Amino acid sequence: MSKISFLCLLFLTFVALPAQAQVSCETLPSCAALGFSTTDDANCAENGYLYCPFDENYKKCVQASCQAMGFTTDDKTSWCETIVACPTDSSYTLCAAGKD
Repeated sequence: MSKISFLCLLFLTFVALPAQAQVSCETLPSCAALGFSTTDDANCAENGYLYCPFDENYKKCVQASCQAMGFTTDDKTSWCETIVACPTDSSYTLCAAGKD
């Protein structure tokens, strides 16, 4: 299996198929068609990008930054009824519903 075919199969498995994209390995898909972008994601961790192997100018955020999304490490138990943990780091939380 060639390197390009393997990369295409890898992206079909982990990137394209979950997004239900129509991709064929006979013709290489564009990075944009695989969901990659050239713009930065304000909520992405500094090293949280996966780069497109066909064009490294394209990237996709695979690890969000808890701080950028508004999560903090402050203790919220005295004033918050529903505390939500950040999906990538449970030491960061936010208040979804305050106490009445």
